[in-house]
Amino acid sequence: MMCLLKMRRQTLLQSLRNLKSAANSKGGILCVNDLRKFYQQNKLEKKSSNEVFVIDGLFGDGTESPIALVFSSRTCMKYLDQTVSTGAPLLALDGTFKLNSLGYPLLIVTTQDSLHQVFPIAFAPCSSECEETVTFVLTSVVKAYKLLYNKALNVKFFISDCALYMFSSVRKVFPALKAHISCYFHVKQSQKKRGMSDRGVHKDDRKAILSHLDVMHQMVTKEHFIKYWQLFKKEYLIYDDYCKYFEDACINSDCNLWHFFDLDANVFLANNCLSTL
Repeated sequence: MMCLLKMRRQTLLQSLRNLKSAANSKGGILCVNDLRKFYQQNKLEKKSSNEVFVIDGLFGDGTESPIALVFSSRTCMKYLDQTVSTGAPLLALDGTFKLNSLGYPLLIVTTQDSLHQVFPIAFAPCSSECEETVTFVLTSVVKAYKLLYNKALNVKFFISDCALYMFSSVRKVFPALKAHISCYFHVKQSQKKRGMSDRGVHKDDRKAILSHLDVMHQMVTKEHFIKYWQLFKKEYLIYDDYCKYFEDACINSDCNLWHFFDLDANVFLANNCLSTL
């Protein structure tokens, strides 16, 4: 299975390289008008036999209004349809950087099967990772699925980092979502990078606190989590400011679904692997 997935991934990447080569052979993409032309030449059409296509394009100026181009393939959409057929469809979105000369982020949308194998659904280089581009990318995926399969895309779970604009975008596109999961990798990274240091947690205590977060992450009932959190606050009374911040940001906010007890079986709790696709 893994060999087959690797081959499909290589085929998809080669198709994307072929699109890029074709554009370069015709003079390259140098401005927004070139981008529009590229979109028109490669856009998704139901009757087309093209494996890789551009779903949609957002043609701003890259500063006040964003630029984005959403790529997918029939194989990617097939993965999505297989997930939908399970009755518990899940999407994840993350951005990765430093992959192009312009410094633009690449937004990646994926799904997963019951064996926790991750499948790419769409790729979108864009001028900025913001509410407008995330909403546009997700709407494009819904559009492509509707066009190819003639049915609505009803997602049950969504996973992303804890950016508030991400939650806003997902609510707009999938209002009937059962749960928007906060990627635990991003929750933990935010504490390692700034959460603790900005609120006076001594370096000698940070590793222990991260270990406590790991334990809370793995709690299987909400009751156990609440009891553990109360004990945590008593243990770290000297860091009352940090405890209040964490409680507001990661327990009482929209970004509070990062524990095992929040989810159905076979739903993952991290999306950082997307940046390696």
